Amino acid sequence: MRVLREWVEARRREAGRVDALDARRVTPSVRDLGAALRMGRRDLVALPLVAPRDEAEARALAAAAADADVAAVAFATTGIGVAGLEAPGGGPPPGGDPWGSLAAARAASDALPATPFLRLDPATSEGQVLESRLAGADAVALPVGFLDAAELRRLAKAARSTLMTPVFLVGTPADAAAAREADARFLLVAADGGLEASLALASSLPPQVSVCVWAPSLDRPEAVRALAGRADGAILDPAFPPARWGEVAVVEPAG
Repeated sequence: MRVLREWVEARRREAGRVDALDARRVTPSVRDLGAALRMGRRDLVALPLVAPRDEAEARALAAAAADADVAAVAFATTGIGVAGLEAPGGGPPPGGDPWGSLAAARAASDALPATPFLRLDPATSEGQVLESRLAGADAVALPVGFLDAAELRRLAKAARSTLMTPVFLVGTPADAAAAREADARFLLVAADGGLEASLALASSLPPQVSVCVWAPSLDRPEAVRALAGRADGAILDPAFPPARWGEVAVVEPAG
């Protein structure tokens, strides 16, 4: 959990920058991530992970998502914690440019008016929840192991007040239990042990909870297809080629 801890700590340091956001500027989400995930672990929905840095890149990624007919998209605006987004050796990309742009993410979201967007950068304050909505997100990740029960409920309430879906990011059985205590219906599982550990945790969750998994190994179609029937969704590795997104947009279980 070291990388996730660093990511959350970085987000906490950023929180003051957005905590003064005026909620009156925020319009409610009209796109339903839950409907896109098709709860029940029968088939699997793949969510491409994108981090557009400018509007041209955002438009290209949106076009690729439209061509693939994906049901939902995940976006991030920092490489911290996101396998495949780090520069060689870690750290920021050459030149110090940000990993992603909120304005570009908004452009990608606007270019796909019927496609729900999940922001993966973990929200640690109500301001960051509102910021995510202003960036075009319809769902936001809440890092369960780093928030107390009161914080979880407060941030989930802030998300729901804008009709966003709070997605509870969990890595351990204790995290999953805490998420359930906070009335979580949507969990994103990213366990330290990688994909198999995440699937083991996902299999222990009740069927009325919608489960996505996130692991660096989800970088090729065969790895994603193997998850059908074991999860409701999967976050694709950034290395997964956009030209092949359509092969796993929705995967039905074999047999």
